[in-house]
Amino acid sequence: MKTKIILSCLLAGVVIGGIVYVVLHSNSQARFTDALVWIKTQGWRAPALFVLLFLSTAGIVMPVAFLVVAAGILFGVFQGTLIILFCTLLSATILFLIARKAGCGNISKTIEANPKFKAIDAAIAKSGWKIVAMLRLVPILNSNLINYACGLTRIHLKNYLMGTLLGSFPAAVLYTYIGFLIGDIAKMHAQNSGRSAMEWALVIVSL
Repeated sequence: MKTKIILSCLLAGVVIGGIVYVVLHSNSQARFTDALVWIKTQGWRAPALFVLLFLSTAGIVMPVAFLVVAAGILFGVFQGTLIILFCTLLSATILFLIARKAGCGNISKTIEANPKFKAIDAAIAKSGWKIVAMLRLVPILNSNLINYACGLTRIHLKNYLMGTLLGSFPAAVLYTYIGFLIGDIAKMHAQNSGRSAMEWALVIVSL
């Protein structure tokens, strides 16, 4: 019970803290893209601030794909991919553990009472990382729902994170590369306007 409360408070703190920090410290409190532009100006703190923004908004305020492309614009392909994978694993771990601690009792009873659920749970527990990797490769599936759903099964956290890493890697590279290309295009527009290349890039992404 204590563990469940601690994990719930941790997630709530990350979400609330991230939103409050960005709102109070960004140049504009109204637009999400302005927060990203501001993060770009923060030097060595930028990756940590982006991680905080990702955890507090991904799949809730902004689509995950938008944030991955934004990482490519902000940090380039290599660093952007590493940051996105770190964000993905951290977010997946938090939601997975919350689901496991919060629903382990009731879910276990439901699984034991239903042969179909029991068979699915056994298959995931046996070949979990492969199933998780395949789920991560399906773009239409909500990543947060995958995190919660897998937390309700008997899959080991290590296997879950392995599947998450392998399944998320291709999309992370692809979308950060797209962001990198958009950043290059934005530089050309910035030469003939009053906006910076970063502002143009984020405007293009938000269209």
